[in-house]
Amino acid sequence: MSKEPVIELVVFRVPDGGSEVDLFVDGVLCQAVEYHIDPGRGADCASWQERLEANLAEATPAARLRLQQIYDSIEPIYLWERG
Repeated sequence: MSKEPVIELVVFRVPDGGSEVDLFVDGVLCQAVEYHIDPGRGADCASWQERLEANLAEATPAARLRLQQIYDSIEPIYLWERG
C-alpha cells in the first residue's frame, strides 16, 4: 500500500493587498496555479466574465469542474449590486 503524499499550502496574504502561495508535495516546492474568485472585489461585469472564461480555459479538467461549480453557485445580484 502506497503512502498518501503530504500536500502543504502556504498562503501569505498582505492585508488589503495581494497574496503569495507556495505548494509543497512531500516537502518539495511545486508549481501552483492560483484561481481567485472574489465576487465582492468590485469587478465590473465585462472583466468578471473575461476572468471567468480565462480561468476555465486554463484549468485542468478537475480544477475546471470545481471552478464551474463555484461560478454557478454565485448569485448574479451579489456580483453586480454595486452597479
